Amino acid sequence: MEVCRRVLVDLEEADIIAGGERSSPRGVLTISAPPILGEEVLRPILDKFLKQHSSVSVRLLMLDRFVNLVDEGVDIALRIGNLTDSTHITTRIGGDVRRVVVASPDYLANRNAIREPGDLLQHDIIAFSNFGIDSWAFSPVGQGTIPEPCISHRGMS
Repeated sequence: MEVCRRVLVDLEEADIIAGGERSSPRGVLTISAPPILGEEVLRPILDKFLKQHSSVSVRLLMLDRFVNLVDEGVDIALRIGNLTDSTHITTRIGGDVRRVVVASPDYLANRNAIREPGDLLQHDIIAFSNFGIDSWAFSPVGQGTIPEPCISHRGMS
């Protein structure tokens, strides 16, 4: 009977220790995110988190490409755009991403004018990759939708 009591005491002590482990995060948290989220969005959030959890360090992979979460040991991946792999557990944490089309005065001085969305198909395009979007829609919604233009350069691969 004494052995059983000692086992129960040991189990209770182990439960208390394990409970403490669960309530205080520690170790390395690996986060993958596109560079565009880095300084302005993630830094203030991570600064606050790390002040609250001094036993945690963050390994931040700022990449403009999707990584294999398992192979890279990623705990959290932040993405902009449509998720292509439906096997991931996801939570929407932000609003819609607004994209803008811009051109330098020098570029426009040497090209045909852009008067409507379809004109973009005749121009050189530099764009961020990995948004998971295969067409560009212009406001008002439903007017001026064009297939994704031929991209001459995809940013930060």
